Amino acid sequence: MELLGKGKRDTNAIGDISESAIVTRFLQLGYVVLTPHGGNQRYDLIIEDSEEKLWRTQCKTARLEYEDTVIAFDTANYGIPQCQDTKCL
Repeated sequence: MELLGKGKRDTNAIGDISESAIVTRFLQLGYVVLTPHGGNQRYDLIIEDSEEKLWRTQCKTARLEYEDTVIAFDTANYGIPQCQDTKCL
């Protein structure tokens, strides 16, 4: 499928796609979803549950690794050695 616009997805666009999918699923499940104004908060969404409790949520884009047996995602902990062996997980 050819992309319209810039033609290449950057990390912000990939994150927006993931966040949209997460919002959609929470709404399908009947939760109230609140989004902050701006992008400088330590969370991406606020989820209100059936007891009206609010949950701060940070969305992450993940990928399947190790023959689709591990869900992996990047964090802000850059420079920390990565495990190359599934025994480290």
